[in-house]
Amino acid sequence: SRSISLSKCGTAFSTDIPTPPANISAQVTMNGVDLIWTQDPAFTANEYSLFRGVNGNFFSGIGKTTIPTFTDIAYSTDGNFCYRISYADACNNSSPPSIDACPIRLSGNLLSDNSIDLNWSDYTGWENGVLEYTIEKYDQNGNLISSTSIGTTTTFNDNIEDLSNQIYSYEIFATANDGGVIQSISNRITIIKEPKLY
Repeated sequence: SRSISLSKCGTAFSTDIPTPPANISAQVTMNGVDLIWTQDPAFTANEYSLFRGVNGNFFSGIGKTTIPTFTDIAYSTDGNFCYRISYADACNNSSPPSIDACPIRLSGNLLSDNSIDLNWSDYTGWENGVLEYTIEKYDQNGNLISSTSIGTTTTFNDNIEDLSNQIYSYEIFATANDGGVIQSISNRITIIKEPKLY
């Protein structure tokens, strides 16, 4: 003979601290900045919390989301903003904050020799850093003129003579060392060259 107990239901829980979000990509657009990140599949995020700081300090909450993307419409290249992300998992355990993700801030100047000097901030937000930067150059109609990969340097002098165009726009694309990570994109700037008269 057998003796069988009543069934008893329970709820499983864990006190494991979830790993923070990783490899945050930042793409600056006309509407702010889009943040995209990867989630450790060993943990399920119930809700992400996003924080914005200035110069890596004074972080404060700016929003929450249940998916690994967020758009900050208040982003400005003048603000020198950086971002951190944390989340609570299904067992209500909170992750540590992510590493700071600081979007690429591109600026440029027209020099006396009519060349264009480009400078940008180094992208942070990826666990293993930047593999290379690519400069994309567009004409006044938005057509791509050239795409130049320049390694990890954050300056470039465009001294190529072009008799067909006088107005140029530039964007910087960052590629991560880790494969499968979405590129980060800087703000777009426009430079007007001085006319040459003969």
